[in-house]
Amino acid sequence: MERLQEEYQKASANLKGHDKLAFEAGAAYTARLQEEAKKYETQLERLQAAEVLAPASNPTREKLAQNRQLVHDFMAANLGLSNFVHHSPRHFEEELKARKIPEKVIEQNMIGFNSTSSRQRPLILKIRATDTRIGTATLGLLDIMDQHFGKWTTELGSGKLLLPDDEAVEKYQRIYLELTIAAEEQSELQKKMFNLNQK
Repeated sequence: MERLQEEYQKASANLKGHDKLAFEAGAAYTARLQEEAKKYETQLERLQAAEVLAPASNPTREKLAQNRQLVHDFMAANLGLSNFVHHSPRHFEEELKARKIPEKVIEQNMIGFNSTSSRQRPLILKIRATDTRIGTATLGLLDIMDQHFGKWTTELGSGKLLLPDDEAVEKYQRIYLELTIAAEEQSELQKKMFNLNQK
């Protein structure tokens, strides 16, 4: 996105009139998208660094609550990015209109924008949806750890979580499977997105 924004800015420097304004609108739109993406990346990095599902990362209920908040923060950032992408045509049109570009020129630019984004947007939104599922599953696993706090232990050597009864184990395994499936689907969607961007 940074490269795209730079290209918009370079192009606008060599243009005049409505074309220049349209490229400036593109740069402004990309900057807004980049801001949402950075919020997401920041929360993702915090979540990954915390290793929230590791038993060793949850020695107290207070720490467990902090880890749950990290998941909520990640999901909020993901939702913000998803909403921006979902409404991206409107956001781009807002930038065009803010520069008092004639309606006919706006329509032409919107046709080009929708032609490009219509291929990418559905994939991006599906990827964002898998992050929502991953976040929801992670919260479910933390809930199980909280419900059985003081009763679960960790396996020597591996540090693996050991729950106190079969019902808890079955529930944990079921939710963990949901998380794994969502992560695998996300990986496949990211491959499709990469291939799409290479065309």
